[in-house]
Parts: sequence; C-alpha cells; structure tokens
Amino acid sequence: MDYTVFRDMLTQLPRISDESGEPAALLELESHLRELSKFRSTLSHSEEISHIDIFRRVSHYLILQSEFNYYVFARPRGYPGDFMTQELIWKGRTIGGQYRYRGVSRTGELLTSLTLDMAAPRANEERMKRLSQLVQDPNLVSVASIGCGSAIEFWGAGEIIPESIFLLDQDDEALARAKQYGRFGNRDVKFCKENIVKFILRNSRCLHLGMRDLIYSFGLLDYFPMQMAKRIIESLWVSVNSGGRLLITNAHPGNPTRLWMEWGGEWYLNYKTEEQMRELVVGLDGLASVSYEIDSQNVYQYLTIQKI
Repeated sequence: MDYTVFRDMLTQLPRISDESGEPAALLELESHLRELSKFRSTLSHSEEISHIDIFRRVSHYLILQSEFNYYVFARPRGYPGDFMTQELIWKGRTIGGQYRYRGVSRTGELLTSLTLDMAAPRANEERMKRLSQLVQDPNLVSVASIGCGSAIEFWGAGEIIPESIFLLDQDDEALARAKQYGRFGNRDVKFCKENIVKFILRNSRCLHLGMRDLIYSFGLLDYFPMQMAKRIIESLWVSVNSGGRLLITNAHPGNPTRLWMEWGGEWYLNYKTEEQMRELVVGLDGLASVSYEIDSQNVYQYLTIQKI
C-alpha cells in the first residue's frame, strides 16, 4: 500500500472543497478510507501494526493539523471519547462556525469539518438528541446517567424533566460543566464524582444510586469486554424500579468511521455484535422485555431493557 497517495489526497482537499464544495471533498476522503479498510481486512495483527506506523509517519502531520483529530489522538484528559470530545462534536455539528472549522492550517480546519460529517460524529449527535427527548418524558420521576460527561442532554432541556436526577462521572470538570450548563431548575440533582466501575460494581439496591425509573449509560460499555459489560448491567439492574428501564448503547463493528478513528486517532472501542448485545441481558431477574435497534449511521446499537 502506497500511503503517499493518501497523503497527497489530503493536501488536495482544500482545492476540491473550494472548487466543488465540502461534500465532494468528504466523498474523496471517504473513498480512500474505504479502500484502506478493505486492505486492512487482509492484514494480520502484526502486519496491521506495521502499516499503522507507516500510515502515521506519512500522513499524520496533516491529520493532526485538525484540532479535533489532534485532541482525539493526544487524549489530554487521559482517555478517548471523554466529555470534551463529545462537546467538540456537539458544538461543531449543532452550532458550527468557529466550533466547526478548528485547526492550525486551512487543511486542518477542513479536516475538522469533514471529520464532523462522518458517520460516527453524526451518530453522536443523533444519540444526544435522542437522549434529550428521552429525559423529557413526563412519565419519568427519577433518572440516573452513568458516565454522564457534561450531561449535554440537559443543556437545552425544557420544563418537563424528572424530579430526581443522578449524574455520575469520574471527571470533576465534566460534572462542573454539567452544573454550569444544565437546565435543572429546582430539581433534586445529585452530582457524584467517583470511579465509575468501582461505583457500579459495588452498587446494591438503594445505595447512593437509589431506585430509578430510567438508568442509562451511553458509551461506557464501548470500553469493556463482554464479561465486565455483563457485570455492569447486572449491577445497575438492581436499581431499576418495577416497570422501569435500563438503556445502554454500544458501538457496532460495522462503524463506517472505524479506520479513521483507529488509525488516525488511536480511538479504539470494544465493539459488540447484535448477538453479543442480546447476550448481555440473558439471565436478568424480572426481565419483562428487551428491544434492540441500531442508529441510522450503523454506528451505535441501543438496547432497552424493561423490568416487570
């Protein structure tokens, strides 16, 4: 594989955008990424490591001129997909302007914009809008968000939100931003700063988390293999009220943005198939129903578990 071809394409993106528009530039970029993905599927693990090194030596100096791509790769807060990553996606896609074109060069600014138009960022926006609608269900009295980040779903919330809200994250700054930007009114909101995994695995009925009509975790399971993911679900399940729901998401292996995330951004997720998602809830006591769906971008799977 001649990665100089990919590098040369990146240098031409501003020209393509100026002459034919950003959609044309995105088509060009994604066409090359699809070819790389096909080639990647032929590689052994050791071969892939070697090719990633070559790919980055040849083209990374351009990719990292994008502020967004640089942030994802550098992981200044210590882990990928942190609350700032989610905010960069949300603001870039919903506000645009200065939040969309961020980079140290024209190529970098454009690469931020093009990356935000790929499937995974589109799916992140879709996921957050879906969650925002979910927490404004008038029938909900108590909810809990596990790994809440800055709780973007409450930034533009209306008057109809649950009376009791529990937000858990291990990042002080994420919780501070949730307090600053969340529209909670006079609701009873508990902000819990603690190691997420330790908190979940020692959870027992009514201890700190309490009993909730809805518990959701959007993105946490992306970073855990099956055995640990199943333990997390089992621990949260005991705090779901009768008739309540547990909602989880996990990235699907068919994520179209996967190579760009992994080779460009060192952003690896623990992907699970639909079958594996369904396996996660086998054996739960008091299980009334399970519904599964995948988003319009073929990125995130949603599993909704209803309790009797």
